[in-house]
Order: sequence, then C-alpha cells, then structure tokens
Amino acid sequence: MTNAHMELNRELTKYSTYKAEQAAYEAMQMSAFKVADALIKQGNGTYAEISGSYWWVSPVDNKLEIVSAPDDSFTDPESSSVFLASGFDGLAADDLNNIRQNLDLWLDNPTFLTGNQTEMNNVVSFWYENNNQ
Repeated sequence: MTNAHMELNRELTKYSTYKAEQAAYEAMQMSAFKVADALIKQGNGTYAEISGSYWWVSPVDNKLEIVSAPDDSFTDPESSSVFLASGFDGLAADDLNNIRQNLDLWLDNPTFLTGNQTEMNNVVSFWYENNNQ
C-alpha cells in the first residue's frame, strides 16, 4: 500500500485547556507537518531519525498522519509503539517545545532513511486498531 494521492491531516488538535501547553502543541504540530512534507517529497518508504525517535508518514482513517516511534523495527507490528503527532498526550509545554526544537533542527539539515512503506503502514495500522477501540 502506498501513500500516493492521500492528503496529510493538517488539523491542529485540541490538546490542553492551558494556553501555554496548547500553543506549544500547535507549534510542535506545525513543525511535524513540515517534517511530513519533507518525507512525502522523498517518496514512499522514507523516514527520519530525529533526536532518538523515528518519524514517518502513514495512512490512518484515509488521511496521512505524521508518526513517531522509539525504534524503527517495522517488521514486528506487535512489539512496536507508535504515536501520531495529532494524538500526543500527557506532555508538558517544555516537553512539546523540546520536540518542536528537535524537529526544527532536523528541518535545517534533513537526512533521510529508507524502509519498506508497507511494513511501516502495517505497524501503524496494528497499533491504531489495538489502541483506538
């Protein structure tokens, strides 16, 4: 399954009633969208290692989502944890600002890795189906 002809979900998510956290979350999402654009431009199977996390784009509910994971073991969906940038939770404004800064640093000098897009999508699908019921 490829990601061709799908739109990136650019909806800014409601994160917190605290203004500082909401602003930090929206800023992180905007940087994540820029990372997604750079990955999409490189083509299917492209991902990036950014400050110890792996970021890629996969479809969720018929839209593309920018995804983060602590590792890039795409061959075993059952042992993988993934996080949608649109679904982060439990992070303070400082943590969100740190993520954004790391994304922005990567955008200043992007490096790309190549994986199997089908495996990447399978990891996200498995995680999403088992964590959003």
